[in-house]
Amino acid sequence: MKKVLFMLVIFIAGADAFAYNVKDITKCSKGDSFACNRIGVLYEAGKIIKKNLTKAKQYYRKSCQLEVVI
Repeated sequence: MKKVLFMLVIFIAGADAFAYNVKDITKCSKGDSFACNRIGVLYEAGKIIKKNLTKAKQYYRKSCQLEVVI
């Protein structure tokens, strides 16, 4: 029973993180530099989504182009 509960908690946490990423992608495409930066951090860290330094660089660059200093 403990294993089932543990897996359920992990699944819910993963689903929440995925929803957060989708919201940030939408916000970034609408010009939110903070959202672009958060996506870059996620791609750089590779913990929630697969590590991809090329995409991280793209999102960091977009964040900078939106002219908000973080």
